Order: sequence, then structure tokens, then C-alpha cells
Amino acid sequence: MDEKIHVGKSSGTSYSAEVRSLSEQDRDDPVEALKARLSRWDPNLPEDDDFSKSFDINAFDGAQESPQSQEEEDSPYPEVRAAVPPWDEDIPANTVRAWVLGLSLAALGATANMIFSLRQPAISLGTIVAQLISYFLGVAWARTIPSRQLSIFGLQWNTNPGPFNYKEHSLVVIMANVSFGTAYATDIILAQVSFFKQNFGIPFQMLLVISSQSLGYGIAGLMRSFLVYPAAMIWPANLVSTTLIHAMHAKNEKSDPTIIGGKMSRYKWFGLVFLGAYLYYFLPGFLAQFLSVFAFATWIAPQNPVVNQLFGGTTGLSILPITFDWTQITGFVGSPLIPPWHGKLSTTN
Repeated sequence: MDEKIHVGKSSGTSYSAEVRSLSEQDRDDPVEALKARLSRWDPNLPEDDDFSKSFDINAFDGAQESPQSQEEEDSPYPEVRAAVPPWDEDIPANTVRAWVLGLSLAALGATANMIFSLRQPAISLGTIVAQLISYFLGVAWARTIPSRQLSIFGLQWNTNPGPFNYKEHSLVVIMANVSFGTAYATDIILAQVSFFKQNFGIPFQMLLVISSQSLGYGIAGLMRSFLVYPAAMIWPANLVSTTLIHAMHAKNEKSDPTIIGGKMSRYKWFGLVFLGAYLYYFLPGFLAQFLSVFAFATWIAPQNPVVNQLFGGTTGLSILPITFDWTQITGFVGSPLIPPWHGKLSTTN
């Protein structure tokens, strides 16, 4: 049975959360005990006492067309509710289109990011790039490729299973996201070749990367019960990707004039912001490159070694770091707009 437990927040506000009472067997299980603690002590939980109240399903695009008999599983976090609909649709996901697009973007993205990681400042192709490219490729596939039923080794598959849906889109993005990040082992290889003049050959380099990456995936699998399954484990970057996917595939989207850009569709708003960011980058990237590393102190004493060592952005300690170049900010730490403010304040880089 469920029990009401009063929990104290960091702000001093007490609220009640419905937490499943643990049996004696569950109390001995560290995983179940951790899940209970995560649901009781969480600064991200809202102050609303009515956690059992389900989120309005009609707030999601096309939700009014979903069968009400389908199982709904909602989240107590408003950020998750706004990004992830609590209902599911019976649409194809494991299609040849998703596999071809996912594997192709995974290979191309990994290659591009490996090359871009050697750039100064370093840039990277994130999941948003994969989302945009795969969306247009998927829609073009659905419109141009003829539908033919084929069979290989007894497996039936169709060259064009229908409109490109958000489940296929999500599968493509997951495949691409696995390889888009550069492997840390490549830094070891670069240091060996460039600084220590050690080159043990391609087989050693491939085994080094594969073994270190496999170790990371193994640890990730072991930590799923702690970092993935509990509802308290919110990954803000994934919420951004989920929101963009649903915005692209939205059919009947309701406007909200109370917020900035609420009178237009989310897809149109994203396009305008993307265009503005693209045009702005020409300023610090090409026309006025001094805005990229705004070390104004070195302009005052350009011939002073001490000033340059302290305030220099490229050759110094970069005291008073100021930049108007977004790539300088996101090149190594990612976008600061994604994590919540208390997460950024409690993190020391």
C-alpha cells in the first residue's frame, strides 16, 4: 500500500509525496532503497501537493485523437511532462529506414566530430544536428522511395513503411548519439603520436578505443538501476531532444500567447532562432574575431608578458574570461541553457 510521507525541501517548503512502502525484502535490496530515497529527497520535485493528478493529456499535440484506453504513465516533474507525452502510439519503429539513416549518421557524425575536435575552438555536431538531418532525410524517403515488400532470411520488411514517424526519428537519433561524442582514448593516441612520437599502429589504436568504450558502456549498463530507472533521474539534454522531435512531428499544436513566441508553432520558432544564431555567428567567427576571445586587458599592455600570461585567452590563464562567441562557451562544457540553474551553481569546472 502507499503511504504519505512529508518531505522537506531546501527552500523550507514541506510537501507530501506518495512513496511506495517498502517490504522487508525490498528494504534489504539497495536498489529499491535508493529508489525510495530518490523519490523522497529531490530538489527538482515541484511544490504542488497533488502528485496523483495526471497531466492534461489534451495539452499534447494530437493527444485528443489517442485512445483513452491506452495506459498512461505520467511524471511528477513539470519539465518531463512538458517534453514527454504520457501516452503511446502503435506505430512502426524497427524499420529499414531507421536503420539505414541511423547507421549512416552515426558513421558520418563520428568522423566529423573527430576532425572538429582538433579545431580551436573545438566544435562538435550534437544530437540536434542529427535530428534536423534525419528528419528531412526521413520525410524525403517517405515521399520518394516506392513501397515494396521484401524478404531476407525469412524476415519481412518494407522499403517504405509509411510516413516518417517520431519513433523512427527517435531511434535514428539514439543511434547517432551513441557515436557522435569523441572517445577519450583518442586523446591518448594524439598525445602519443604528437608529443611522445609513439606510434604502435592501427590495430593497437583500434583495440584501445574499443576496449575503453566497451568498459564505459558496461559501467553504464550496471548503473541503469540508479541513473536511468528512477523517476528522479532527469537528464535535461534528453528532454531538449524529445521536445524538438515532438515539435517536428506535431499535427494539431495549440498556441500559447502568454509566452515569447507562443503565437507561432514550436517548429517555426525553432527555425527563426536557428536562423538568427546562424547569422550572428558571422560576427565573432569572421567579421570581428576579437569578439571570440575578448581579452581587453591585453590590448592595454600588448607588450607586457605578465599581463598576457594572466589575461591572455589563448596563451595565458584567461583571467576575466569574456566571449561573445557561442562556440567558445559550448565547445567543452556544452550548452549552459540546458541544465537547471541549481545544477550549474553546484558544479565546479
